[in-house]
Amino acid sequence: MAHGGLDAQHAGRAASSFNRPELSADWGVRLFATDSPSYDPLSYNDGSVWPFVSGFTMMAEFKQHRWQGALQHLYGIAALTGVSGPGFITEYMSGDRAQQLQRAVPHQLFSSTAVIHPLISGLLGLDGDSETAVLHVAPHLPPNWNEVGFSGYRAGTSTVNGAFKRGKGTLRQRLSVQGAPLKIDFAPAMPPGSMLISAELNSKPVTPRVVASDVDVHAVVEASAGQEFDLVMRFDEGADILPELVAAEPGDRSHAVRLIETKVEANRITFVLAGPSGRTVDVRPWHGERWQRESAGDAVHFPGAQAEFSRASVVFKRR
Repeated sequence: MAHGGLDAQHAGRAASSFNRPELSADWGVRLFATDSPSYDPLSYNDGSVWPFVSGFTMMAEFKQHRWQGALQHLYGIAALTGVSGPGFITEYMSGDRAQQLQRAVPHQLFSSTAVIHPLISGLLGLDGDSETAVLHVAPHLPPNWNEVGFSGYRAGTSTVNGAFKRGKGTLRQRLSVQGAPLKIDFAPAMPPGSMLISAELNSKPVTPRVVASDVDVHAVVEASAGQEFDLVMRFDEGADILPELVAAEPGDRSHAVRLIETKVEANRITFVLAGPSGRTVDVRPWHGERWQRESAGDAVHFPGAQAEFSRASVVFKRR
């Protein structure tokens, strides 16, 4: 799923299932779900949370456009830095609580890859091909992040610096290449239900190719080789749910609200959420003027259940 090549519909549904609270904790992804008969939260391989393995999960989630779950996992694992020692990320954690287990290696270098790789190749969507001198730029950034920058990304003999700026209905991507010129394939993600209005590359109009997945929309622009790129896109915003980002404290149990399914129809978008049973939680929406939520306010009630988490839906309709 992290590298493509599978049936898109099946791969997307599988990627969504990673964010089920039975499988995901606020500090990463369990090796076995809590509803599995084999689950053991203290076992080395049967229910613990490995940051290293969670990194592959995040790459699959970003590849399949499930950025909310990927960002929750990325944030939760990055927050483990220092729990087992200054600058360290531990080898593995308990599946039930944010707790390093006794046999875990406190400074496991490959655990840190679960922050670096998904951040660069997933969230920022940077994928350089030195053989063809092409840089693919397909970020899945939260729509409420106003600005994100990076520097020193290597693609062959070239070094790339960049900045993404976001506003309601606008996205600007600026790249500067030092060294040999690169071709740039832009493909930024927009919320489901978004409609492209216009695009300009280096102040000249361009016509992006719009590609819709089952849960978002991408506008693709293939730019000829160069060293300076300034792509501005304007669009009618769709609707989306902003994820709850939790930095678990030692001993905490998992409690974050999680997006487990997105259903996109022509005039209706339904977000299925999992949250703590019996609780009412504010869930932050993001939407343009052409979309409105069926119920007023941000509150979502999760019905009482024997299980620790239950399901609820947030629905947006086109005006």
